[in-house]
Amino acid sequence: MALLRARATRTRRPVRHAVEKFAGWYFTRSIQSYQYLQTGELPPSVVRDRLKMAVIRLSIQRQRIINKMRLRGF
Repeated sequence: MALLRARATRTRRPVRHAVEKFAGWYFTRSIQSYQYLQTGELPPSVVRDRLKMAVIRLSIQRQRIINKMRLRGF
């Protein structure tokens, strides 16, 4: 029984730690997003996503221009 009890407490700890860690992460993220809302500044994740979209948009435009030039025979 003592072995089972010891094993049970050992397996519970990492889960509890993970839950606490996730809860801490979640609340810090929500506090950060609230702060960003207050200051009107964009969070890094949003900036990153917008930058990705801009790069994709540019590559599509570039591809369209190249295709048009090929069709015209440049």
